Amino acid sequence: MPEPALRAIVVVLVVVVAGLGGAVLRRGAALRRRNVATTLEPGLHLFTAAGCGSCDRARRILAGAGEEFSERGWEDEPELFRREGIDRVPVLMRVGADGSAWRIHGVPSTARLRRWLGDP
Repeated sequence: MPEPALRAIVVVLVVVVAGLGGAVLRRGAALRRRNVATTLEPGLHLFTAAGCGSCDRARRILAGAGEEFSERGWEDEPELFRREGIDRVPVLMRVGADGSAWRIHGVPSTARLRRWLGDP
């Protein structure tokens, strides 16, 4: 095989591997809990949009875990999404009685959700 063709194949493989690695790292980061400032009332809030399959999964996980939550839909409350800086769904936000808040982008597993919510 000519050397330029071999180099081109190596470059393509490096780009593909780097892209896949970046996607895995971004997914991990998306499921990390982040502390945020908010004006929402205390409780658990799920930010969703119509036709969002991931939102459906998040809804099922919350219901299956027996968690009470309020659902905030993009179609009904676009200004809330802008104010809270929510630019993708699903997002789960927990607001404490003291005003502290954290949020998660993506769909957590039931076990991870329980850990985040402080359940044993």
